[in-house]
Amino acid sequence: MNAVAVQQSLDRQVLILAPTGKDGTLIEGALKAAGVSGRRCASIDEVLDGIEDEAGAAVIAEEALNASGLAKVMASLSVQPPWSDFPILLLARSGAASDTVARTLQALANVQVIERPTQVGELASAARIALRGRQRQYQIRDSLEALAERETQLRESDRRKDEFLAMLAHELRNPLQPIGTAADVLRTHGESRDAVGYAADVIDRQVRHLSRLLEDLLDVSRITTGKIVLRREPVEICALARRVADGARAWFETRAHKLEVDIDCEEAWVDGDPARLYQILSNLLHNAAKYTPEKGEIRFKIRVDAMSAHVTVEDNGVGIDAEVLPHIFELFTQADRSLDRSAGGLGIGLRIVQKLAELHGGQVAAESDGLGKGSTFTMSLPTIPAPHRAASPSVAAPEAGAPLRILVVDDNLDAAMTLAMVLELNGHKVDTAHDGLEAIQRAREFGPDVVVLDIGLPGASGYDVARAIRAEPALAGVRLVAVTGYGREEDRRRCEDAGFDLHLVKPLEPSVLLESLVG
Repeated sequence: MNAVAVQQSLDRQVLILAPTGKDGTLIEGALKAAGVSGRRCASIDEVLDGIEDEAGAAVIAEEALNASGLAKVMASLSVQPPWSDFPILLLARSGAASDTVARTLQALANVQVIERPTQVGELASAARIALRGRQRQYQIRDSLEALAERETQLRESDRRKDEFLAMLAHELRNPLQPIGTAADVLRTHGESRDAVGYAADVIDRQVRHLSRLLEDLLDVSRITTGKIVLRREPVEICALARRVADGARAWFETRAHKLEVDIDCEEAWVDGDPARLYQILSNLLHNAAKYTPEKGEIRFKIRVDAMSAHVTVEDNGVGIDAEVLPHIFELFTQADRSLDRSAGGLGIGLRIVQKLAELHGGQVAAESDGLGKGSTFTMSLPTIPAPHRAASPSVAAPEAGAPLRILVVDDNLDAAMTLAMVLELNGHKVDTAHDGLEAIQRAREFGPDVVVLDIGLPGASGYDVARAIRAEPALAGVRLVAVTGYGREEDRRRCEDAGFDLHLVKPLEPSVLLESLVG
């Protein structure tokens, strides 16, 4: 019998204390005949032990409850939790004004006196009522415990939320300082190529960092609301891993890390979203670089067996405390896990990794021997047969076209003007507009080849502008590119329905936009 079954049988059991074994046997037999489980006790101490074991009720003959015994019962029941009121059925002599009965009724709250000679039906009925009452008490206990546990969870969640908001403010402020300083350098030392180059590199790095924070926050929101949509296709994971490793080397160079790449496979295919798989591997490598002190060592390897591809990232960094390890994939655990408080981060990247891996039918696990002893993260994904690839005719790469006429529409003047500047420096002719109605009029007058269009505009939304342009016969061949802060899957669908050719999410690297202009 398992522990739960044992507990259930105990809380439905009636303890029996009678002055003689014969009386106890008779009472036990009478209860059993009525379908009630009884257990004879030899002493008041055994009854108290049964109460501790969470029995359901007790039948006690008054002869067995002397002053000493009553004192023990009172002492035991006086420390019951608030939800508990243990029921006692006291068998008393008929017609006698017993001092024991009087003392018991005065000392204990939940006592029912049953006079002898006792009818079996009366005793059994009283026992069943007592057991039902005790069952309700246990239900109240369980509810109170569940509420207390929930309150503890809410308090912990609230604490971690407050820590997260403080960390978020810290992480958002950090990039703003070097960006502001770099802008000052450009204002005061714009004639120096070295100063301009350095300032541009600083701004670029910090904007990339802010973009990563923003995307992580949006991904957590999408995961929480179940709005992550995978664009599945056969993905060759070994080649993807090599691209991730090549793209990650810059992070490792900034901290003088040594990255060892051990991809022991020629070809292995998985069914997944290549962008999301790239994100998973990139996050794991970024996590290792972040939590490994300078000049550390990180190993990135892939092993493939008959059923799965296993990607492992090992580092000799700060490690994970044994108490934190079981919670490492929960949200906002960053602040507790690292010896290196300068590592930063919002504590959400590993949660994203875990959930994305699960959406791909895989799993991710973390190992560490403790603080200061490094960490190992392993993601496993089911493999699929290699897809059949039909030969396709070679297509010549498109040649760079003539300068384009581009209309940039954004209600943020700085965003519009800086993007226009980049496009003009690349040889294009550019005009700008800053609200929806102006954008429609400028498109008619300017006759652009491409409209780079924000969505959240005053006057008329980007969707309205796109529909208006598509309705103009003279603008039928215009390429519409949405550059917006709205990046959800439903936003992409709305852009497509409105007539956009491409949906790009802010903050946008100019090189991405320039490449898209000829698409």
